[in-house]
Amino acid sequence: MGSLFIKWMVAGLVVALFYPMLVCAQTPNIAGKYTLYREGDIFGKVESHMRIIQNGNTFSIGIASRTGNPAMDWQGNGEITGYSGFYFWRFDDGKQGQTTFTIDKEGNLHGHVQGSGINWKYVAHRE
Repeated sequence: MGSLFIKWMVAGLVVALFYPMLVCAQTPNIAGKYTLYREGDIFGKVESHMRIIQNGNTFSIGIASRTGNPAMDWQGNGEITGYSGFYFWRFDDGKQGQTTFTIDKEGNLHGHVQGSGINWKYVAHRE
């Protein structure tokens, strides 16, 4: 009886120690096309659209459809760690900066865009 108890205790300890690492090690899939709204105004006025192409925990990101306007067309690269991440971006007109974001339980991205006179927060909903 005592050895069975010890085996169960060891099994429980292994699960308690390694399960959180397995859950955190999984990178969420954020690939796809998103509609962007100002934070707090989801499904209000559409601010923009973006597309993400993911490869593991790294990704490329940019405007969903290029317009030919250097002040509107942008692209960047980033990284995800758990349910948060960041990306560096650059507009074709030279503006550049960084965005940090978190992923909520519905899969929406909540981002904070900063750089080259730009400072705003968005929520991006996958189309």
